[in-house]
Amino acid sequence: WERDAPASAPAVLVVAAIRRLPNATIDKERGVCENNENVFLNGAELELSDGWYGAPARCDAATTSLVNAGAIRVGSKLLVQGLELLPKDGEPANPLADEALDSFLALRRNQVRPAPWDAKLGARRETAAFPLRSVAADGGAVKKILLHVERVYPSTWVESDRPDGKNVHRSELAEKRALKAWEEARAAALERLQDAFSFANENDLDEGASEARARAALETKGLFERRTRRAAKLRVSGVTSTEKNATASHHTGAALLTVYDLDEDAAARLELAEGATFEVTDVSARLEKKEGGLELVASRRSRWRRVAPSALARARLAPNPTPRRLATVRDLSSETSFVTNAARNDGKVRFGEEFDCVAAIVRVARPTPQSAPTSQWVFLADASVGEALDSGFAPDLSKIVCDAELLAVETHVTHAEAFVDAEAWGAGAGFEKAQNSATTKNSFETIPVALENLTYTRRDAANGVRVAAFTERSRATPLR
Repeated sequence: WERDAPASAPAVLVVAAIRRLPNATIDKERGVCENNENVFLNGAELELSDGWYGAPARCDAATTSLVNAGAIRVGSKLLVQGLELLPKDGEPANPLADEALDSFLALRRNQVRPAPWDAKLGARRETAAFPLRSVAADGGAVKKILLHVERVYPSTWVESDRPDGKNVHRSELAEKRALKAWEEARAAALERLQDAFSFANENDLDEGASEARARAALETKGLFERRTRRAAKLRVSGVTSTEKNATASHHTGAALLTVYDLDEDAAARLELAEGATFEVTDVSARLEKKEGGLELVASRRSRWRRVAPSALARARLAPNPTPRRLATVRDLSSETSFVTNAARNDGKVRFGEEFDCVAAIVRVARPTPQSAPTSQWVFLADASVGEALDSGFAPDLSKIVCDAELLAVETHVTHAEAFVDAEAWGAGAGFEKAQNSATTKNSFETIPVALENLTYTRRDAANGVRVAAFTERSRATPLR
């Protein structure tokens, strides 16, 4: 209250009283990643104590639900870290003065966890790492967390402050193409403006006014400055206890981790992070828009420390990751309804799950819509088809393709500027074009393509194909 120590410092406090417990249902959407006092207006009000002084505290929606459920009650000890003292512009006050009641501790779900009954009250020297399985999407920022990297998805580029007001997400290939087009458009615009400047100088016009008009013209067309930043997305899970008598579940939790504002070196280091465990500080939590799961966001304030497997072993902790799955078309499940746990252990890839595959392109369909494409279908067969063609002993090309089980892959982006034609993958345009263009038998050399992080979406029984989605997290690499 005297604001001589940060409220975010870790401490163990006891719930001395529950001052108010709202009966009305709280709108949880109000508490998602908001950083203002309105989040706590309808929350539970507690009195917390370090054994010496009492302090008023207000809960967000997620923490209030714990109070309603009885998980937090009078006498409960709480480990808190990363808290805020609100309002931020409040004046320092003696904790025993009446003015101290004008401020309160803001309790967000991801900054509070139960402490042992015998934990010593008061400040702690070190910040504890909260488990991922306890993090809530509407629970605010997390001060420290242990994360195991299961997948490193391809980097994306986010362009903002465009004239149309939209934010466009692009892959590396789409970003290179967009940057080249922007530079060419800017060069052409500057050339036209140079001619205008020459005309202005010849007619003794105000040079300063001409420059202002030129800048305004470039800004209107989005050619004065291009604002982009690199973002990396990682699939992460937590760690679990390895002790035999541990009561905690082996469920570690899972989340999508987004890291913004990466430079070349940081992006290169993250590319090699798959399979490593990190201690990460100051990450915020929110609801992932597309899939509805948990998303963590790391910013420039976040600090990363790699944790060696030996250090995890000494702490009796270990990751429990979901391994990558290299699948063939036959490995994709045809189940369309609920299946038992025993059936789930058959090694099949279920709807909604990610998988990798190595395949040969059979056909690349035309992008749609034709004027500003955002979607495209690609039909592929297992790479063994390509090996048969390259062996020199292959029968007729059309017979091989007809006998193969096909995988239909749909690429879809929300903005036409982010679209990349599948022919740019570097694995050709498919057997269909090859059959029409080849002049001699087996003159076409197939190039298998490795597809990573596809999402199995459905089985098209009418056409006898299984369908997967090629998303912004997918990667296509030709195997030359």
